[in-house]
Amino acid sequence: MTDNALYVALRKPNTLELLKQESKALRSSAAFRAFARMEHLAENADSEHVRMKATEWLAGLDGLAPVKRVDSRHRVTHAFVDYDYGEFQGYDYGDALDVTDCEPDEPDNKSEQDEDQAA
Repeated sequence: MTDNALYVALRKPNTLELLKQESKALRSSAAFRAFARMEHLAENADSEHVRMKATEWLAGLDGLAPVKRVDSRHRVTHAFVDYDYGEFQGYDYGDALDVTDCEPDEPDNKSEQDEDQAA
């Protein structure tokens, strides 16, 4: 059949109606053929993987689904909102309160004083 003859034939209403009927018949039987093919594979396939996948597909038709792996990851972040760090880069602490007990030249406890007196 030439391209022109096909073009002319598909323009006729009775040819289009026949084409629609045949397509509908093929589509309706395709579901049954696919089901039969999967059933055959589930029973007779050489590969266990193929049998498993075919069985999962058939079970899915009845609403049964295999267990899926659940992977959850949590991410926690902390932020100090509205906290003023001051001039940290320049080490300007402003009016910082000195909390040391003594000057660096003075001994800070009695045991050091006792060692100095014993020497």
